[in-house]
Amino acid sequence: MKQKSSQTTYLKDYTPPPFLVDKVDLEIDLGEDSSTVKSRLCFRSNPDFKDENSTLVLDGKNMKLQKIHLDNMQVHPNQYSVDESHLTITNVPKKFELKTEVRIKPQNNTELEGLYKSGEILGVRLNTYHNLFFFISLVKQARKAIIEKRYQKFKTGFLKKFNSQ
Repeated sequence: MKQKSSQTTYLKDYTPPPFLVDKVDLEIDLGEDSSTVKSRLCFRSNPDFKDENSTLVLDGKNMKLQKIHLDNMQVHPNQYSVDESHLTITNVPKKFELKTEVRIKPQNNTELEGLYKSGEILGVRLNTYHNLFFFISLVKQARKAIIEKRYQKFKTGFLKKFNSQ
């Protein structure tokens, strides 16, 4: 098996994400041949993002989009596009709820096989469209807090802020 070479990303190259995720709800229906993952994501514009942005780009691989709703309205096909690794939605408001339903075949995804067998939630999360910027930013902040020996304070503050939204 060929190893993928990793590309170095430097802290100076990171930029704040255009949107933040305030809430994530997942509903998973496991089937014999395929599974259905319904997600509800609550987004808002990131005040730290410098440019104006009304396009949301979410990462997702090895899935078939079945349904997509923005603020409980079906999204018109000319407002979004799907390729092998992204869902892109144009003209989104500053605050909105996105519901998607995707069909997956987790048994065919060998990259996630170990995660499923170990019960890791990451395997499930990777099988729905998600906003990696939020998770990268969170990990970056947590890492910095650990290095500065203030992780407990960071954790308490984050949970208080995140749970109040």
